[in-house]
Amino acid sequence: MTSPTSHHLTLRGLPLRVLDWAPLPGVDPARWPVLLLHGFADTAPSWAPVAHALQVAGHRVIAPDQRGFGDSGRAGAGGYYHFPDYVADVDALVRALDLPTLALVGHSMGGTVATLFAGSRPGQVGRLALLEGLGPPDSEPAHAPARFTRWLDDLAREGGRGRERSFDADSALSR
Repeated sequence: MTSPTSHHLTLRGLPLRVLDWAPLPGVDPARWPVLLLHGFADTAPSWAPVAHALQVAGHRVIAPDQRGFGDSGRAGAGGYYHFPDYVADVDALVRALDLPTLALVGHSMGGTVATLFAGSRPGQVGRLALLEGLGPPDSEPAHAPARFTRWLDDLAREGGRGRERSFDADSALSR
């Protein structure tokens, strides 16, 4: 495994920090690059364990700090943090890096951005993986108190920690 290179690209008037894990030497260069999009209040380095596993499997892995997060620029006066802005940033990044067909992975907010990009540029996304990417399921507001009560009861039964699972790269890659 190698560490990523970190660089800034100015896209759509904002500097975006991009982490880039090159594929390991001797690996089939035909594998798709993988673009990882973090969730709200997160940053690109949070993908490091996943990126390393994908790198070992032979992929180039790219993870930007999305606008307003980490070491990327903030939208100034008149700038926005709407989903179309994030999608346009991804489009500009994909073009700037001259990425052909890619695999796209998004977590939480990044999953929504990934979904919108994949729907807008379907010819560029060969694989799409979403981790909590589309928000909670639609349900009646009247059911919210009972659902919240069940969640609190489940949390209490689990010692207040919630369901913790460790990341297993082999299981993730086999899916």
